[in-house]
Amino acid sequence: LDARLQKIEDAFQTNDTEQLEFHVHALKGTSGNIGANTLYRLSCEIELLIGEHANSEQLKPLLSQYPIEAKRFRLELEEKMALLSS
Repeated sequence: LDARLQKIEDAFQTNDTEQLEFHVHALKGTSGNIGANTLYRLSCEIELLIGEHANSEQLKPLLSQYPIEAKRFRLELEEKMALLSS
């Protein structure tokens, strides 16, 4: 997850729309598969904006939510794992 988020950030910083779209799409698929619903919905929204040729000012607020939501998902996952192991 961290590597994918870094690739998204790098693509955004270098204005590489093709790579940005590729990595956002990949994260969307992964997050959907593992039940990270907020990350999935966020990725859907970002992917839609990229497809509509949104500018960096439109994308930046959404992209800045990725680390926050990733951390939230990790905490939820750790809590669930703790419950399963007790």
